[in-house]
Amino acid sequence: MIGTRQEKLDSTGLKKPSLVLVSPGPKYDPIGFYQSRLETLTDGYEGVVLTSSPTPLRSEIGGFQIIAKRFHAGKLREFISFLVACTRLSQELAQTGRKVDLVVSYDPLKSGILALFLKRQLGAKFAVEINGIYDDPANYADTRNRLIARLKCQLYKGVEAFVIRRADGIKLLFDGQVDSFLEPGATKSVIRSFANLVNVVPFLSCPADITKKRVLFVGYPHFLKGVDILIAAFSILFEEFPEWELTILGWYPDKRVIERALRGTRNITYPLPVPADKMPTQMASHSIFVLPSRAEAMGRVLIEAMGAGVARIGARQGGIPTVIEDGVDGLLFEKNNVLELASCLRILMGSEELRKSYGDAARERVTIDFSREKYLESINNFYGDVITADDGRSTE
Repeated sequence: MIGTRQEKLDSTGLKKPSLVLVSPGPKYDPIGFYQSRLETLTDGYEGVVLTSSPTPLRSEIGGFQIIAKRFHAGKLREFISFLVACTRLSQELAQTGRKVDLVVSYDPLKSGILALFLKRQLGAKFAVEINGIYDDPANYADTRNRLIARLKCQLYKGVEAFVIRRADGIKLLFDGQVDSFLEPGATKSVIRSFANLVNVVPFLSCPADITKKRVLFVGYPHFLKGVDILIAAFSILFEEFPEWELTILGWYPDKRVIERALRGTRNITYPLPVPADKMPTQMASHSIFVLPSRAEAMGRVLIEAMGAGVARIGARQGGIPTVIEDGVDGLLFEKNNVLELASCLRILMGSEELRKSYGDAARERVTIDFSREKYLESINNFYGDVITADDGRSTE
């Protein structure tokens, strides 16, 4: 049960706006996952995070309560279970007399539908975060049945359009991310574009050794993230750079996918996934990081690599060019282009000086463009504009 609280005040002595953050999960470590973000938000806001976890829990971080319901296998069962959790939350909030100013959803799909339900139950404003490119068919490249993949793409596009057109605020990761869903000049939503918060402090404390002849990839699923493209590009260069190694860190429920991809290759390893707290050390043991995604809204691992000072290569796709400035703090290649990726790898594998230059530039930039302070300023402005907006609100 959510207890009755005294009104929380911000640093100016004013009542803090109240948020409900909806992110269905599952989150295997809800406290660790949300800690940095909630500690950042606590000075200006209070509220509740509603998520799911294999083990249900209730905890507090700063001015926020984390409520993690038990995660259920099966998409329909989990959706109904989360809808029940939303109903209970709205009842608890009503019983304690706590007013909610803004409901925020992690995405415009399941989270968006559930957050819309809460918006109407609580009489609050609603903001949706767009953390993917859900209308891009590449998102469904790992669905084996092509018909099902096309149907999923169309279904998700329909749900996204439904949610976006009912949102009071839309947070993007890059400009133009949802242009296909908006009629020019017709939307009254507050629209802002800025990066998500990424805790780079552990990576800044663990700088990379640019003399290491090792390339790293982190992510899943296989085809969406372009792992096949990276394997092909790296294999082209084996005879030229036989001392270099490629490490692939990903999650493969069906290990036959990666085993087939690695058949006949050399100097490519597929170790077990590492816990999040071990990633700074893992990143620092490589001098090049590659994200060859076919669709990518931002790529938080690219920002973590910036903190470590690893030279980066990314596909010129989605939000990746907002994180890598080509020829300044990394290199970009056209997505799906194996030969161009191989060329980028050849440039960095052949020049320790250039790896250091790009890595140093990235470390300097991450403390400015992707700092906690910049995120806090952006999110405060966004939430504040959504909460206070009327029918004449601007999209600027």
